[in-house]
Amino acid sequence: MRYYGNYFCLSIKSFDRKATDYDKFNYSGKFCEGRMIEDLFEQCDFMSLYVQQAEEAMFMVNNEFLNKFKKLICLINTARGKVVRIAIW
Repeated sequence: MRYYGNYFCLSIKSFDRKATDYDKFNYSGKFCEGRMIEDLFEQCDFMSLYVQQAEEAMFMVNNEFLNKFKKLICLINTARGKVVRIAIW
């Protein structure tokens, strides 16, 4: 998650909200509580992406991924490249 993710979590806490994160490479910062991705599907109100462009990240967020959330979320995509691919209808 590193720099931007850490400061995003810090800004969320200033609104008296809980910030959790999932980091595949275990770079969770000091401002967030690291979680398993399945926990995020249960608890998130919004999700902010900080993902580098890489083959393994290509289209990792798609309709199937978003349908796993238990409630409607707000997606903030700050990722570079082709990370999000959704059908809007």
